[in-house]
Amino acid sequence: PQVDWYSLTEKKGFLRIYGSNQKIENRKQTSLIGVRQKETNFDYQTKMYFLPKKDSSEAGISIFQKDDNYINYVIEKIANSYYLKLVLKMPNEKESIIKYEKLLNYKGEVILHVVSKNHQYQYEYSLNNGNSFVSFTTSSANLILSKGYTGAYLGLYQHSIINNTDYADFDWVKHEY
Repeated sequence: PQVDWYSLTEKKGFLRIYGSNQKIENRKQTSLIGVRQKETNFDYQTKMYFLPKKDSSEAGISIFQKDDNYINYVIEKIANSYYLKLVLKMPNEKESIIKYEKLLNYKGEVILHVVSKNHQYQYEYSLNNGNSFVSFTTSSANLILSKGYTGAYLGLYQHSIINNTDYADFDWVKHEY
């Protein structure tokens, strides 16, 4: 197992996840933690603080079935700008970017929100502490289906292209179904 990839004491009251240079792949160790998705319809959100020092660092929500089937809904830093990105990985296919958008008013704090109902995932975000949400996009909810006995998980994720000290602090997670 990875050592020292998270902390519950570095910032009091927060879960800090340190970036791994390993993406979600077969036989790789990445900085990812989750809970089992128990119902088809759910509401999942987290409040995250993320201001990485290095480019190509990303953090946010991951909905994952296996290491070759997941959706990552993340903030990514590129050339001192921040982008909201939705990535899909299907079995036996390369990762594909569903949507990628520059966040003009991002200051390091975001609430990422995924709602699953009526066989669709709705992705939203808030840059003003939940006072209002912006719709980012939707996708079919059947993208993360078990082809065997393993169900999906809802989780938190942080990745850095290179080994560094970048991290994401998660204030809270809300999961309702």
